[in-house]
Amino acid sequence: MKRRLVTYGILLFLVLSSFEIGFGQTDIENEVISTTFNEETDLTVVMLNGIEIPKNKDKFSVGALFFYAGKEYSDPACCIQLFFTSLSQKNFKYKEKRDLTVWVDAQAIEFGEMNWQESPHATAFIIAEIFWAEEMFVSIDKEELLKIARAGEIRVRIGDFKFNVTDKQISGLRELADKLEAGPVTQN
Repeated sequence: MKRRLVTYGILLFLVLSSFEIGFGQTDIENEVISTTFNEETDLTVVMLNGIEIPKNKDKFSVGALFFYAGKEYSDPACCIQLFFTSLSQKNFKYKEKRDLTVWVDAQAIEFGEMNWQESPHATAFIIAEIFWAEEMFVSIDKEELLKIARAGEIRVRIGDFKFNVTDKQISGLRELADKLEAGPVTQN
């Protein structure tokens, strides 16, 4: 059963296309969380920039965002999303298997199959090596984000790939959840 609307995926694609999401973005202007208003779309995006998850030679990044119409914060915010970016050396790894399960303090939250797309730059060349770039995303509700962000222990499974989230890695998600709960957000 599909829990999420494809419309949100299209909106996310438009939002992500206006940003340069990639690896190492937590160092951009020393910001873990960025807030940006786009006049063309009349959307304000509050985004946890990608956090890299070590995964052999492949690169894997996790991020989250929420957005709302206009410059003034509106509650509830629209379209809270978790997104995952993968750079693999051997073709796309998540095109076929991309079911997402998150264990929050040993309690499983089944999100089902995530939306998938080739990255706008489907192959990446990094130091003369070819990587297959893909993105996955899922819409979640505010309570799910808060539950994940406040957890003591978090494990994630996407298809066959499993990983634990460290306290350091989850700190950015906690900061995003705090902004979601706090109300008005100051734009950059």
